[in-house]
Amino acid sequence: MRLINIRTLSLEEFITTPPPYVALSHTWENEELTLQEFIRPNSKLRAGRKKVLDFCRTIKTQQSVPSVDYAWVDTCCIDKTSSSELSEALNSMFSWYWESDCCYAFLSDVTYDPTSKCVDKGFEESRWFTRGFTLQELLAPKELKFFDKHWRYIGCKASLVDRISTATNIPQDVLLERNLHSTSLAQKMSWASKRKTTRPEDTAYCLLGIFNVNMPLLYGEGSKAFIRLQEEILKQSDDQTIFAWDASKLVSSRFNDVGALAQSPEFFEQSANISALPLPIGGKLSISNKGVDIELPLKRGESEWECIAILSCLFDGDLGSRVGIPLRRNSTDNLLYTRYPSLALERVFVSSPIALAESMEQITLIKGIEFKYLFVSYFRCLILYAPEQSPHWEWREYYPDDVNWTHCKETSSVTLQLPQTSPSWNLNSFSVTHIFEYRVPPLLGMRFGVKLLLKTAHSHESRVKLINLATGAELSESHIERPLSNTYTGKTGGTSLDCGPITLKASMECFYAHGGPMLVVKVWETRNFLGLISRVRN
Repeated sequence: MRLINIRTLSLEEFITTPPPYVALSHTWENEELTLQEFIRPNSKLRAGRKKVLDFCRTIKTQQSVPSVDYAWVDTCCIDKTSSSELSEALNSMFSWYWESDCCYAFLSDVTYDPTSKCVDKGFEESRWFTRGFTLQELLAPKELKFFDKHWRYIGCKASLVDRISTATNIPQDVLLERNLHSTSLAQKMSWASKRKTTRPEDTAYCLLGIFNVNMPLLYGEGSKAFIRLQEEILKQSDDQTIFAWDASKLVSSRFNDVGALAQSPEFFEQSANISALPLPIGGKLSISNKGVDIELPLKRGESEWECIAILSCLFDGDLGSRVGIPLRRNSTDNLLYTRYPSLALERVFVSSPIALAESMEQITLIKGIEFKYLFVSYFRCLILYAPEQSPHWEWREYYPDDVNWTHCKETSSVTLQLPQTSPSWNLNSFSVTHIFEYRVPPLLGMRFGVKLLLKTAHSHESRVKLINLATGAELSESHIERPLSNTYTGKTGGTSLDCGPITLKASMECFYAHGGPMLVVKVWETRNFLGLISRVRN
């Protein structure tokens, strides 16, 4: 650890326990002083150098006996040209602030009038309260003093704790006693939800010490850094509030399913009131290449695909309910679940712990956004009709015609390959009706429609419906909903339509092939002998 000797203004390095020192907390501006510039005596007086010199001078004037002879400044006490030293520093920074004798917070955008002894609202509006790294600099030091842009003393954390707590939503006892263990993971994340960093990776790296986590730095990984941070937290904590973040900010994406882990702290903004139960219900948690393997109570919904996972955490300390996260089961893996985008957390009322224990299931929650059908280039649908069984009816047309279907008479099929650039894909779901017509008596000229509700983002939720059309019906009429008994069916079911002499049938199945979803719709007929006799006699 390097420290500045405030008497000689030289850098000194300490391998073991350092002497008492004062740490600087500030927001970075232009022309910050680097280590290389600090040790170069003839370098010009940049704004960053002036800040460091003023800091050292203020230590001399502020301190009492016994005196402190050393200062620590993140800009010039770390060699940022060394990736290994930078990584060590960011992993150690929380402890360096924690072990400091005192920390001076320099608010470069605040002007304090010492004659009035009144701190105006500019204090809470300072940029210092909006930056990611200053959160640990607020929480870690045992003593924190605030100074304005002219290095005039404003007050200490203890004297301003009411206003600081209101501005940051951090409880006063946490600010004064440094008792971070008294709060849940979600609550800590909420403190960082509105703070910003210059580089996206620093959104995670600035929180390492707050969660007592060490991990290597990989600048360039973007939001994956925050996913890695949560993975490291899960390795040492069974606090399930880490899953209690608000997905309602997310817009359902055709590219991505929503994982169990948030993409940034901003999704925890509404989680400040979520506390963890001391003895969580659930089995051992582990992280695999698929996601987070965990045993949780599940509340099943009406659909076999939907459920709510019940977490061992509470809203506002309410013991009568638990926090629930809406989940959707993967269509190809019954143990794999994703979160529903655009849905907030739910309050699930619990009748008894026994009921929770009886609803436990082992599931895997995908971690992030990378386990959806990655970079799917096409949504595919294949309609197969059976001319060898039904040579007397044929495909005619489809409506609406805003997507391009390809008909192949030789194979009795109609194919759609929809690229992601298509406006129909962007709608996430669209409807189309294919028209078939009988060419022989006794049903000559009769038309029926195969209506498809296609969902590009969640193809397993697509549906098929058969529509009986009047003879010679206009094509546009095929798209009108009619009061039929037939309803859209799922991929494992079928639908049928009684046409007297025959019964039409259709089925739909969902597959995943060639890097994306593919729907196969089959259409065929069965003969009704009595109906055929009746039709001939009439």
